[in-house]
Amino acid sequence: MPKHIKFDEKTLDFMRLFTSATDIVVKDCVVDEEAGKIVFVVSKEEVGKAIGKNALNVKYLREKTGKEIDIIGWSSDPAEFLKNVFLPAHVNAIDLQERDGKKVAVIRAAANEKGILIGRNGRNINKAKVLARRHFDLDDVVIFSSNL
Repeated sequence: MPKHIKFDEKTLDFMRLFTSATDIVVKDCVVDEEAGKIVFVVSKEEVGKAIGKNALNVKYLREKTGKEIDIIGWSSDPAEFLKNVFLPAHVNAIDLQERDGKKVAVIRAAANEKGILIGRNGRNINKAKVLARRHFDLDDVVIFSSNL
């Protein structure tokens, strides 16, 4: 976890609840009050355990917090991490570029995946932007879709 990330007490409480429910250490936690969602980042090998059989852990956490729960598998590779962020959408490729002095991740996907990538009211792309900024100092995440 980058050293510059600081958690408030409420977020730390959510992280403790997650760890007590799943016995998994959280790498990062982002609370999106506007979307009513909590995003937990865990080791990619532990995503299945974190979700639980029949999504039991997710249901328990949703009940306890009153918020939707996202669990994302961590990767130190920004492209792989962003692919995990956008699951279940299929991403064809992710190009890391520099544009006007800014680091940008360009997500390439089929046109029929664009709606999932963006998400309702832009929630998925905004989640990707927040996490990319927090972990990889990327300035932006953009989606390029085609009918190829």
